Amino acid sequence: MRPFALLLASAALFTGCHSTSPQSSESKETDASAKKEPSKDDAANVSLPFLLSMDFEEASAISAQKLDVPPFFKIAADSIEVLKTSSDGKPRKVRATGHVFVQMDNEATGRALCQEALITHDDVILRGKPVLQRGDSTVEGLADVTVFYVMGVRLRVIGPHKLSNVRDMMRGSGLLPAAWSSGPNPLLPPLDADAVPDSVREELRKSIEAETALQRSRIGVAPAFPDAKPASAPLLPAIEVPDPKPAPAPEKAKEKPKAEKKP
Repeated sequence: MRPFALLLASAALFTGCHSTSPQSSESKETDASAKKEPSKDDAANVSLPFLLSMDFEEASAISAQKLDVPPFFKIAADSIEVLKTSSDGKPRKVRATGHVFVQMDNEATGRALCQEALITHDDVILRGKPVLQRGDSTVEGLADVTVFYVMGVRLRVIGPHKLSNVRDMMRGSGLLPAAWSSGPNPLLPPLDADAVPDSVREELRKSIEAETALQRSRIGVAPAFPDAKPASAPLLPAIEVPDPKPAPAPEKAKEKPKAEKKP
C-alpha cells in the first residue's frame, strides 16, 4: 500500500524549510506539531494524478469511513450512510459525503473523487466538481452542480465539465482537485435519485438492453459463409504427389483347365 500519509508528511517538511537560522522555542513547537499525523488539510500540495492513482485500501487509510457495495463498488469518505440493505444485510443504496473516493471494479475499472455520491448495486451518481478516471481518460466537473451518472460502463454528464488525459494532468499544476478542497455545497439539497432525469436513465437502460440482446443473439449463430476457408488456408489446392513406390503388377488370372472330350 502506498504510504499516503508519509507523502503528506514529506510535503509538509519541505514546505516548512524556509530558513537556516537557529531554532527558537517557537520553531521547536512548530516542528513538534509537524510530526503529528497529517490531516486532509495538509494535502494541499498533493496532485490530482496521485489521488486518482490510489486504490481502495490507500483511500481508506486517510478516510473516516469505508464501505463495500457489491458487486462492483467500494467507497471511502468522511461520512457514509446506508439507506437500503438487501435481505442478507448487504448495502444496496448508500450516500457518501465529504472527500468521497469511489472505486469501480466492473468491466471498465475506474476511480472517482467528488463531494457527494449516491450509490446502488448497479449505478452511481456523483456531484460536486466530480472527477472520474478510466484508463488514460479523465472527466472533470467544473461546478458544484455538475452530476456524473454511471450505469454499467456508460457515463452521462449533466452540467459543465471538461475532458483530459493523464498526460495533460501531469503537465499541469495538478493541485488538489476542487472536489476535495471543500465539502458539499450547503445551498444544495441532499443528493438524491432525482438529480438524474428519468430520460437519461431510460436511454442508458435501453442501450444496455440492446447491446445485451445483440450479444446473446450471436451465441450459437452459424457463420454467414460456412464453406469459406479460414484465412490461414492456402489459396490453391494442395498438389497430389504420386507415391514413389511402383504399384504392384496385377496378378494374372489363372486359366481354367479344359474339359476332356468323351469318346
